[in-house]
Amino acid sequence: LKQSFGTAWRKLISSKINPAEVSSTQKLCSDRKRFCTHWKNVGFCKGLFSSFMMENCQRSCKTCTDEYDDKYSK
Repeated sequence: LKQSFGTAWRKLISSKINPAEVSSTQKLCSDRKRFCTHWKNVGFCKGLFSSFMMENCQRSCKTCTDEYDDKYSK
């Protein structure tokens, strides 16, 4: 396990991803509430609760920006 972690860590630190950029982008596209996935599955992304969901459950409701999707969803 230690060896595979070390290999993964070396790949991460040598990658071209700017950690500050990733963390700020993830903040923009994240679920702030722990039940977002469940609420999405019961249809809350649309209708009466859509305003709350768009603010608090962006990742589950897939309302993230195209820039986020292009960079980090692949």
